[in-house]
Amino acid sequence: MYNLIFHAKTDDFISQNTTTLTHAIKSLKILDPSLGSGAFPMGLLNEILRILHLLNPTMQAQDIAALKREIIQKQIYGIDIDADAIEIAKLRFWLSIAVDEDTP
Repeated sequence: MYNLIFHAKTDDFISQNTTTLTHAIKSLKILDPSLGSGAFPMGLLNEILRILHLLNPTMQAQDIAALKREIIQKQIYGIDIDADAIEIAKLRFWLSIAVDEDTP
């Protein structure tokens, strides 16, 4: 796993356990207790997408956009004392989805 995460390389273990690893990564739940601008959750979104794409390199652009939406909806959570920070983070996620979509 170290090589997959830090060096973007797959080995025999990863090749033999792709389905299990994909399921494990998709079952992660991430909470940012001080959301702020949403930089931490956005970074995690990008890392999760990168690893899932390495596990399944045949994904098309529309699959990646759908996967991004799924990760945002089911895996990443954030709270903040400032309601404006939450709205900024929501906007940031919405913009990241809009960039990847072919149609609005």
